[in-house]
Amino acid sequence: MLMAMNFDNLVLRPNCLLTKNPLVFIPGPRSLFFYKHPFGDLPQFLLEHGYMASTLSLPFRGSALRNLYFQNWLKKQNDKKFHFILDSSTYQQLKNQLKNLSTQTITVISAQENIHFENAMTWTPLIKVNPTFKYLLHQIFSRFFGAKTPSYSETFSDGNLQNYNRFLDHCIKLAENDIYA
Repeated sequence: MLMAMNFDNLVLRPNCLLTKNPLVFIPGPRSLFFYKHPFGDLPQFLLEHGYMASTLSLPFRGSALRNLYFQNWLKKQNDKKFHFILDSSTYQQLKNQLKNLSTQTITVISAQENIHFENAMTWTPLIKVNPTFKYLLHQIFSRFFGAKTPSYSETFSDGNLQNYNRFLDHCIKLAENDIYA
């Protein structure tokens, strides 16, 4: 079992350029086997570096219900801009709502390299790991209810610091793009 990252002794990277708009993580389907931290410690890691980062709380599963909740959440945001971060299966589920947004950016985390998502940039984990037993149970459970789940590498649940730091580099690039936008 993987241990949670110790933020008490985290060595922060100095002088990170921060995004003007918040980072919003949109989780994929969840179940009793996988529900607490859909992006591992990555949102907390980015918070510790000074980013405004949050994870949207969507219903566990049910495509129509998740779409409706996301649509209602968007209506309440009063034309605010965000940097959305989501896995490939969640992108497929919400892509119709995402393509008409006047948001800052959409980043799709995909374990597959050289894949293109409309109106989104793709980020691929460098280190890919095999899923835990609990995650395999989550995938089976979700498949039973007709929900597609992302690959384990797209969830950041392995706590791989190298992937976390590479994603921090990606966020710095988002901040650079904010300046020139």
